[in-house]
Amino acid sequence: MIDIAARISFFQFVKKENYTGHTPKLIKSEFLMKYIYENFVDEFKKIENYKEVLLIPLGRAVEEVLLKLKDDGIIGENQILIGFPHPSGANVNRVKQLY
Repeated sequence: MIDIAARISFFQFVKKENYTGHTPKLIKSEFLMKYIYENFVDEFKKIENYKEVLLIPLGRAVEEVLLKLKDDGIIGENQILIGFPHPSGANVNRVKQLY
């Protein structure tokens, strides 16, 4: 099974600009982390074998959130593919990581 949905499913703006996940850092935003805990974690735990699911964070901001959830004991370290680049065109310099 694959789920390629955004963990924050609604548009977010900071100072009238599209929120990129970096300013403020996602893990430092009480509002956004509350959303992660109340939505993503609840949805994730509904998966029958959620402790066996591999999570591939597409970018550093999501990776930081998953590492925080690991530290909280919600997901296991072996469930996170750490270092996978975001597929954005802004990351063309990171394509070498995939080879």
